[in-house]
Amino acid sequence: MLSMEEGKQVGGSAAKGRKPLWQGRNVGKLRQMLNVPMDVFFEIISHLEPKDILQLSRVSKELRSMLRSPTSRHVWVTARKNVEPALPEPPEDMSEPLYAFLVFERFCQGCGHGRAQNADYALRVRLCGNCWRTDTAKGKDICRFLGLSKKDSKDVAEVLYTLTPKGTRSWSDGGWDMPLLTLDQSAKHSYYTPQFMPVAKQYLAMCKPSGDPTALMRFVEERQAETLARRNFHMDMLRWENARNNAQYHAGADAQAERIADIHNNLSELGYEESEFPRYNQDWDQMLRQPRKLTPRIWNTIRPKLLAILDEQRGLREAEAFRLKWIKRREHLQMHYKKFLQQDRTSVEIRTLPSPADAVELPCMKELVTAEDPDVDLTEAQFLAVRATMLDEAREYGARVKHELAKKLIAVHKPKPISPSRAPPRKRRSVAGASSLAKSKQVEASDTELDSEEEHELLEDVNSVFRCSSIRYRPVTNCSFYMSYLGLLEHRQSDHDTWRVQDVYVSKPGSGCLDLDAGFSKRLLSALGLGNDATHTEIDELLHSGRPKCSCGKLLIPNIEAEATMLGRLINHLALPSRWLQTNNSQTASTGSGGEHRITFERCAFVDTAAAASSG
Repeated sequence: MLSMEEGKQVGGSAAKGRKPLWQGRNVGKLRQMLNVPMDVFFEIISHLEPKDILQLSRVSKELRSMLRSPTSRHVWVTARKNVEPALPEPPEDMSEPLYAFLVFERFCQGCGHGRAQNADYALRVRLCGNCWRTDTAKGKDICRFLGLSKKDSKDVAEVLYTLTPKGTRSWSDGGWDMPLLTLDQSAKHSYYTPQFMPVAKQYLAMCKPSGDPTALMRFVEERQAETLARRNFHMDMLRWENARNNAQYHAGADAQAERIADIHNNLSELGYEESEFPRYNQDWDQMLRQPRKLTPRIWNTIRPKLLAILDEQRGLREAEAFRLKWIKRREHLQMHYKKFLQQDRTSVEIRTLPSPADAVELPCMKELVTAEDPDVDLTEAQFLAVRATMLDEAREYGARVKHELAKKLIAVHKPKPISPSRAPPRKRRSVAGASSLAKSKQVEASDTELDSEEEHELLEDVNSVFRCSSIRYRPVTNCSFYMSYLGLLEHRQSDHDTWRVQDVYVSKPGSGCLDLDAGFSKRLLSALGLGNDATHTEIDELLHSGRPKCSCGKLLIPNIEAEATMLGRLINHLALPSRWLQTNNSQTASTGSGGEHRITFERCAFVDTAAAASSG
């Protein structure tokens, strides 16, 4: 018995002196298949489906010519019978390979686009949206193009519309679940012009006085019968698609249920109880709720991720249990801590300490909470005894928070690495040294670690401003203002619970915001009477020296206590030259400021009270 390789040599498929095509690189890993006997090869592929045969026919020209030949029809028939649910028999005017291509592939038969989801089985075509709009037209438009007058076009068009199937892109046509007995096609429907126009011209030619009426009647009856049969075949295919989709859905649901059960069993063997599994976790659900069975390879891949989620959930439950057990002493400690924070609001160190919720998580504070029984009150004297240790640990906390803010600033302001793949395809080769430049930029971008002094200089830069993004999750009005890093820490201390760097948004000057344009820092320093090298610490001291008053005499800063949002309020107010002062020239002229702001600070009651508290 000849093997496939011997058959190719006997048939003389390779020209003399030229390397045979079956030895080319397209064969790849299937090269050994050429040494398999023909009957064994056909027995192997008899277990495949038509889509698999289509893919196999693209491996090489030899396989294509063999599988597309009429002698291999039994291969396609066997593959079609492997499909579940049973695929309807192909129409007489279609070959098995063409039928498989129409049903299982998603390539447009007009332009080759790979996303043609809708097939019209009555027309025997699968088209993308663009080709559908190009190659179809309304029946009334076609009649107008053919030059049919309104006088004689009505009777002729009524017959003309029934000679070819109308176009149906989706199931919106309705009634696909019932056999069609009569043709319901009219001028309002769309028709596939490559099929409609030849039939229409033939019909109009036979309608001439010199034509044969008997032949015309026979032609119309045959065309209408074929159109009805095609329409019913289209509905049969829609019913098959519906059954196949339902079968795939139920198979996927069964596989998903089996996968979830297997994962639960594996985790139970590792010592985890089902009560520990998270109920609402997107990463967890994404790994479990997959419509495919669990294999050893998949389990080895997702196991570390699942265990990390479970360990995190255990940590959260333990922390919540600890909080509930010691809630009374924690509340007492937070009360003493809040009192301590209000004693000296002029001190930058006090205003930037952790929030009460974060402060009780410091090691010395947790040790203080658990030093006695949960029912015993925690006194202020006990808190004052650990105040020095608390301040030392709070400084470490502040250093960590500032490091996170500095990293976020660097991530926003650093230049994006140049990638040669981002260049247009035609210009990619003309960029000399683009690859090496991209690599150097990537190395520079990855080397963003700064020491503590450099991070401090970056945070003190007037252009380094933040906003609190927690406004999306919690209705805190002050979150919408621009803040320095000092103001942000003060804001998080007074208005929020736990520190989360994810809740901080870096405001990049000149990124399109009207208030925070590229020149906002010069405008701010000029209005405050500070030099260009001023820092946020100097601005913060000035803002807390009294109540601000603007020389414009309009839109005065409210008489509010010194708070973290005062910088943002001034930035918004100083944007007036471009938003308000230009439309109020008469009022700005009366101030004598020439459209420029000058901010001064007046001492008021809350400043004197804070100073007295700090000195006391």
